[in-house]
Amino acid sequence: MSVPAIIYLARIAEGDAPFLAFIESYLNNKPDIPHDFVVIFKGNQSPLKDSPGYLHLLEESNFLFSASDRMTALTACFEIAASLINEKLIFLNTFSRFLSPDWLSIYMRHLANPSIGLVGATGSYESMSSDYCRNHPATWKVWSKDMRDRLRDCIDFPFFPNPHIRSNAFGLKADTISTLKKQRFQTKREEYRFESGRNSLTKQVSAMGLKPVVVGRDGKAYSQFEWFNSNTFRNSEQENLLIADNQTDTYLNADSVLRGILAHHAWRI
Repeated sequence: MSVPAIIYLARIAEGDAPFLAFIESYLNNKPDIPHDFVVIFKGNQSPLKDSPGYLHLLEESNFLFSASDRMTALTACFEIAASLINEKLIFLNTFSRFLSPDWLSIYMRHLANPSIGLVGATGSYESMSSDYCRNHPATWKVWSKDMRDRLRDCIDFPFFPNPHIRSNAFGLKADTISTLKKQRFQTKREEYRFESGRNSLTKQVSAMGLKPVVVGRDGKAYSQFEWFNSNTFRNSEQENLLIADNQTDTYLNADSVLRGILAHHAWRI
């Protein structure tokens, strides 16, 4: 049986701060189970090669890849994943940070459950179409490209509630990935559709008869009806969060007014 692969994409355009934060969190929360550590540099590598975290990366990682900045992040991740032999894979974005040394064992335990097809650190009911169409009622006074794009969002994204696992830190089995209908993306908009559109990753996995779950620092797996009460995303102090990112940071650092707005978008509370 192959070991799991951790696939981290470092987008060079974001600078070295997220990269250093990720490396520090990995070293401080290094899993005690065998795994492959795969890093994809998206864009020009030279800035990060001057970073002190780069030497730590060379010591820890099994595989280093590079991808053009013209390629979308998820396309790069799925293309690299297709070249690996690992049976279970966890995908992490540039801003991901581990908050517990048990994170990998928790992911692996629940991915081993034959009824579970998708494991994530956070999930949301947010809908791009509901948020836009409620705040921007239809008008014929302006027919700009932006409006056409946004009205298309109202078609492409389900209305609230729109349960989906967020793509900041998600785990899949390799055989599940091979059956996905969309693995190459030309634009960021297409990636948004894959995350939360009408044919999202979560919906595709559910259509396979498998459960999408959020896992918390407590080690439990939460079904989509329990995501709010998992206290992992935009609720309470997110004290059960297992893997942080820039969006969870925004909520945690926000004042009460902004927290209320963010929680309303995610859960309608």
